[in-house]
Amino acid sequence: MTGQTDADPREQHRPGIPLGRTGDAPEVAAAIAFLATPAAGYITGASLLVDGGLTQMGAQAGTAFPDDSWRRP
Repeated sequence: MTGQTDADPREQHRPGIPLGRTGDAPEVAAAIAFLATPAAGYITGASLLVDGGLTQMGAQAGTAFPDDSWRRP
């Protein structure tokens, strides 16, 4: 026994992502495509995070929340 499970690692982390789901390739591709357009021509020295809000959670990043109460002020 190796202690490994057959569980999808994306599903294991999903509860800790503020949007409640993992992103998919077309969503990441859309962000990249935007950066290649003239509309992004004035963007310099910035990080475009495509992580479903995970980074904004700070110290609570990856914490599973039972509901969306964390969204309320």
